[in-house]
Amino acid sequence: MDYRVQLKNKDINKHYVWAYENAGHTGQGPEYFSMMGYRPVVAGKGTPEFGWGPAEEGKPIRSMGHVLMEVDLETRAEIEQFGADGQSGQNGADQLEARVIDKDVGVDLVRGIHPRRKRSGDLFVSPDYGHDAHVPDPGQE
Repeated sequence: MDYRVQLKNKDINKHYVWAYENAGHTGQGPEYFSMMGYRPVVAGKGTPEFGWGPAEEGKPIRSMGHVLMEVDLETRAEIEQFGADGQSGQNGADQLEARVIDKDVGVDLVRGIHPRRKRSGDLFVSPDYGHDAHVPDPGQE
């Protein structure tokens, strides 16, 4: 959020997003964020402000077809870990990775990554070249 618009008076215990009000079929509009627990930020004394002027008091903060929404950091962390649907967050990605990657030899059959070993036994994986990756011998690099 901070890389897009600097907010003044923002609560450090909250995470903010600009939700596009006409998101349509993308599903990334205010309804999507509301489903996850975000709430529109209503302008008032002590609420966040953005750089190009005050918002109308008592109304949601809007700008260029977006509405500013907030959620507490605890809920945000839960969303990151478990996803909006309870399955698609980092936890789900870690479980999927555990099923498809053989950690003993570093083989990822889904992405076609097959490692080569140098004499030291360290694994070298090239996601660009997969099983065709060439790992030079020590001293020949």
